Amino acid sequence: MGVGMRKAMTLGLAVCMLLALAACGGGNNSSSSGGGGGSGSGPDFSTPKGTMTELAAGFAAGDSDRIVACYDKDYLATKRDDGKTNEERMRAEFKELADDGAKLTIKFEDADITIDGDKAKVKTKLTFTKKDGTTEEEGEGFELVKKGDTWKCVK
Repeated sequence: MGVGMRKAMTLGLAVCMLLALAACGGGNNSSSSGGGGGSGSGPDFSTPKGTMTELAAGFAAGDSDRIVACYDKDYLATKRDDGKTNEERMRAEFKELADDGAKLTIKFEDADITIDGDKAKVKTKLTFTKKDGTTEEEGEGFELVKKGDTWKCVK
C-alpha cells in the first residue's frame, strides 16, 4: 500500500472512529474552561462538559485509557460487524494514528452542549493534525447519556 493511500486510509479511520466512538474532550485544547464542578481529584464525569473536557484532554495527551474512560461500558463492550468490540476498534485506530505521528484535537464551547433529561449532544470541532503539520478540520457531534451521577459518551 502506498504512503498516500495509507495516509488517506488513516484519516478515514480517524473520522470513522470519531463518528462511531464519539470521543469526549477538553483540557488545554478545549475552548471551555474546567469541567463541571468536580473536586479536582480526578476526571469529572458529573456533567457533559466535564466528560467532554476529559475526552479532549485524553486526545491531547495521546492517552487511550483516558479516552476509553469517557465512554459508557455497555457501548464499549458492543461488538461491531467485524467481531471487535467498540473498545478494541477504538484502541486499534488510536494506536495507528499515534504510530503515524498524527494527533486529534477536540474543541467545544458551553453553547455547543444541549442537555435533554439524561441525554446530551455536544457539537465539536475536530482537528486532525498529520505528522507533516498539515491539518484537516470538521464538525463532529457526540452523544452522551447519564447513568446514576455520571455522563458518558455513547456515540
